[in-house]
Amino acid sequence: MVKHWIRRTGLLGVPIATVAMTPQQAAERDPFSPEAIASRRGRDLRLLPVAVASWAAVALTVVERVMWIAGVCMCVVVLSLGAFAYLRRSSPRGAQAVRRKERIQASLVMLGAAAFVAGALSASCAARMHVIERHPLVRESVSHAHPNTYQHTHTGIVAVAGMPKPLTSTGVMVPVRIEGLGTVPLFLSAVHAHGPGGAAQDLRPGQRIDVAFRVQQASQAAGQAAEARSQTHAGMIPVTLRATRSINSVEDPRGVWAVTHWLRSGLVAASDAMPGETGDVVPGMVVGDTTMQPQELRDDFVATGLSHLSAVSGANCAIVMATAMMVASMCGAGRWTRLAAAALALAGFVLLVGPEPSVLRAAVMGSIGLVAVATALWRDIVATACWAVLGLLWWDPGLSVNYGFVLSMVATVGIVILGPWWSRAVLWRWWRYMERRFHKRPPLWHAMLVRMVMVSAAADVVTAPVIMHMTGRMSVVAIPANVLVSWAVPIVTVCGLLLALLGALWVSVAAVPVVGALLHGLVLVAGLAAVPGGWWIQGVGRSLARCPHVEAPAGTVSMLCMLAGIAVIMALIRYRRSWWSPWALGMVLVVSAGVLRWGSVTLVIPTDTPEQWSVPERVDVRGLRVVETHDDTQTLRVQPPAADVIIDRTCGKSYGRPTLNPQGIPVIYPCRDGVRLVE
Repeated sequence: MVKHWIRRTGLLGVPIATVAMTPQQAAERDPFSPEAIASRRGRDLRLLPVAVASWAAVALTVVERVMWIAGVCMCVVVLSLGAFAYLRRSSPRGAQAVRRKERIQASLVMLGAAAFVAGALSASCAARMHVIERHPLVRESVSHAHPNTYQHTHTGIVAVAGMPKPLTSTGVMVPVRIEGLGTVPLFLSAVHAHGPGGAAQDLRPGQRIDVAFRVQQASQAAGQAAEARSQTHAGMIPVTLRATRSINSVEDPRGVWAVTHWLRSGLVAASDAMPGETGDVVPGMVVGDTTMQPQELRDDFVATGLSHLSAVSGANCAIVMATAMMVASMCGAGRWTRLAAAALALAGFVLLVGPEPSVLRAAVMGSIGLVAVATALWRDIVATACWAVLGLLWWDPGLSVNYGFVLSMVATVGIVILGPWWSRAVLWRWWRYMERRFHKRPPLWHAMLVRMVMVSAAADVVTAPVIMHMTGRMSVVAIPANVLVSWAVPIVTVCGLLLALLGALWVSVAAVPVVGALLHGLVLVAGLAAVPGGWWIQGVGRSLARCPHVEAPAGTVSMLCMLAGIAVIMALIRYRRSWWSPWALGMVLVVSAGVLRWGSVTLVIPTDTPEQWSVPERVDVRGLRVVETHDDTQTLRVQPPAADVIIDRTCGKSYGRPTLNPQGIPVIYPCRDGVRLVE
């Protein structure tokens, strides 16, 4: 009976009989199963020391900007070879001595291999940084006596390398590609983000712009825009750029970027046609475009641990590939055909989002877990992830100090390793409880719910130390929030992909009567299908944003404390029946209470609910100095001596909040807010 129920709850062709049973039971059932092979050879961890050593060596090279790390690694290689040659000449006596010699030799081989690969990657990284440091912009800025006050202005035409990122300071960060240097963040203030050449938020990858900028040290720019630190490779390129005037578009995207721009424009147009505010979420969840999201919604997503939904991650790639494999399976395709369909779908998704470095990294990490599960090789996920780490570090050494890469890696490994382990344990105990308590089998949705919760819990647990190191803030509702929105994320993502293609076709042939009307109807249908999921995700983010969160100083100490706490809690759950468990639990509670009382860790409970802003019916401006403007550029440039209030005559969607320009002058939008002026 239990085997029949477990077999019915399989996902992606992998029966939960394998998930719910222990590896030993699965191996006894089928001697040729992956569990049986894994039990005979053990978990494949041969590449783990190589990947860890390489990651540490490259990260140290990037942070310290030194070249001697590769030399140290090569010295370790030479010493390992010497010790190995010395042991080969020795002749131990006795079986135990022979086994000890073999273990030492194997350890020396592993040490030498790890040091050799780490040294090679470190040398490659050092060579690239040497080329970067010889670039004229870098040499001019670092050779100045006061590099942070370097005032020379450069002008030129650069290519946009990624999507603009709106900053909380009302500015914009635009990744641009500098010839001979790489991708560098260009920061534009609120005044320079709007100009005759268009708004900076409307820029698209591949577009060429004319810009004037000054060179800054990366540390200074990171301090001014802390939310952009994880988006840039400040370790590889030690400078950033700050615009001194508005930008001017010189050339539209071409080639692959032109196709990407065409699809993105279709997605934006289709999202605008969606009812309510649900269209603001779809572009962010599909292509990582958050320019349509208000700042309040972005803050709510950060507070509830849902900010990863508005960035292109491995989850997006996994959803796209899983959908393609599901459709191919429904059509009766074989395994290799399903994998080919998944590869084509992934290529199309990368074309939609754009072949940016972060997108390619997400594609690699997202395809690891899904392909491993679909091909019954999920036991070798550690080796596959290690190969991915080595390849990505060789391709872009700056990823070694990039928070996005670290989060993708630990989340992928945690989901594939901890997820099945926790799901198996919970499913087995839940089935026994249902049989003993209610004398019936659990329904199918119980198993699906358990998997959903365990996957979200595994991802949040393994990424918590990294988030604490990055931000010093940890939401206590991150796991419930991710579980609540997990059913809506695939629906919104798939519908958003359809909206991108249909919207692009609709915009292109809108003038054709019959075809344009037909495509418009399809866009409305796909948009309506995404409305419930988008509304639900927005509601969860805004509702749980007022829940408590833990704050601590960001850094290594907070990360280590979080790791220690997670390890202790997992040990207590694993050995809950041991004699020392109550004592350890009491010690953990006492230490936690002491840290919250006297330490730098605080539990923040938001109590102030923001007041709802209502649009006034009329505004009396009699006796005030009034300046009328007809675009945002003029509004941003008005100075305090010239006006007490600004009347902006532009029309469009209401901002939903009181507005001030950068100089602190109130701005009234009669057309946007429907306000009647009393003059």
